[in-house]
Amino acid sequence: MLHVYEGSFYHPKTTLPSAPTLLVLHELSALCSAGSSEPTLSSYISLITHALTALNALSSQSSTTIALAVFDSGLDQLRLPVLRPVSPPEGESHTPSSVRREPVAPFVHNFFQWTGVVEAAGSPETEIPSSQPEEASMEPNLTQMRMWLHCGEDSSMDIVWEWVVGTQSVGPHAGAKYFDWG
Repeated sequence: MLHVYEGSFYHPKTTLPSAPTLLVLHELSALCSAGSSEPTLSSYISLITHALTALNALSSQSSTTIALAVFDSGLDQLRLPVLRPVSPPEGESHTPSSVRREPVAPFVHNFFQWTGVVEAAGSPETEIPSSQPEEASMEPNLTQMRMWLHCGEDSSMDIVWEWVVGTQSVGPHAGAKYFDWG
């Protein structure tokens, strides 16, 4: 349980002593997978609005505001129907018509002050200096990453960050990821 106020039962193992300052929703698009019962655009949006409503109720009794962050790697590719497809009555053979699917991301962006997109930008063009001859001959596994942060309608406030993600290929830490912010 998040937090309770006056007159509510409080137990330290099940209730936070104060309201959180950040609530994170992670990978909501996974709930809209093909196995779930015909998700729609409004079902995705309602998950966010329910979280915002809960945070608004908690914030009204708290001395601090509570922020909401949504991290969803599938949001840019997620397309859902606006309306649930009509199922034919039982016993009738009916081929379902193709339902138009809308991109979800533009609708979700309306709920947040800042939105961000992270993408792999390819392999970096920089050379990695090496003092060891055997390391110099090995191809490093590097990926150039880029993140755009966008604030509402004002594109002049956009922020772009770039970094390199690599994987250690030899030694005691083989397979470990490392970052270079350049």
